[in-house]
This record gives sequence, structure tokens and C-alpha cells, in this order.
Amino acid sequence: MRRFVKLTVTGLLACLLHGSLAAADEKDKGGKPKAAATPAVILPPKIEVPIPIGHDAQLVKLPYYGSDGKLQMNFTIGIAKRFDENRLQMSNVVIETFEDNGDRDLTIEMSASVLNLENRRVTSKTPVKIRNAQFEVTGKAMLFNTITREGKLTGHVRMLIFNRDTMTSQEPAQ
Repeated sequence: MRRFVKLTVTGLLACLLHGSLAAADEKDKGGKPKAAATPAVILPPKIEVPIPIGHDAQLVKLPYYGSDGKLQMNFTIGIAKRFDENRLQMSNVVIETFEDNGDRDLTIEMSASVLNLENRRVTSKTPVKIRNAQFEVTGKAMLFNTITREGKLTGHVRMLIFNRDTMTSQEPAQ
């Protein structure tokens, strides 16, 4: 039962982070799952980090723009250390994501993480908190793809939903 709940919360989180619900597992005539049509992903420009390799900096703000030039995310980093050309160690990180119209969407907080500048993934093996106006999710570790805006939380995942009545069309259970 625990595994089912964990997978459900992970799937729900991926849907919420991505901003759309994925289609159910459809099957073709042979009974095999259909291959999902994945749109071609145009990579946004590489995140420019003005920190030399082997050095660190305090209170770093990194804006992250999409391929269309719109602000997608804003990284606020307490201490950033550049490992090599493609990895940035981050401490006391707050990532704010934005919708297409510029409104703030999610706030992701973590005490320590690593940003891979090549594949644009953030990994954290420390507790993570993800919030927006509708919910708050916490977990012990996270993998977050900044391009697709999909994430995976693992380890004691807990989700608190605010205003549940407005998120469902059904009447609340009495």
C-alpha cells in the first residue's frame, strides 16, 4: 500500500509541476501501450554562471529564461560553488517558477542541491519543500528537470492541499 501511495504522489507532483495532466495509459489494438508523442524540445540557452571553477560566491541570483526569451525560473542561492564546467553546488536555495503570463507558480526550497548546467537538472538529497497557493509538498530528496518542469520527490513524501473544495468538483466527504 505504501508503494502505491508513493507512486501516486510522485505522479501527482509531476503533473502539478508540469502544469498539465498526463493522459491515462492508452493501449493500441495489440494490447501494448502506445508510444507517447513527445514534442521536440528546444533547449533554452545554457545557464550562464559567473563563478570561476573551484570558487564560490554568496547570495547569487540566477534568472533562467526559456527558448522564447521569457523568464521561466529565478534561482536565489545562499552559497554557490562551481565544481566544474557543468556542475554548480548550491546551498540554501529558493527556486521560483513562473507561468507563461509571468505570474509566480511554484516556490521550491532546499538546503543543499546540485545544478547540472548541461542537462539542466537539479538534484537534492536533503529535505525539499515545494509550495504554491494550492498545495505544499515535502520530501527527503528531489530530482527536478528545469526544461520540462517535471520533478520527482522521494522519501516520506507529504502533501498538504489547501482549499480542497475548490480543486474538486465533488462535495467534500462529511
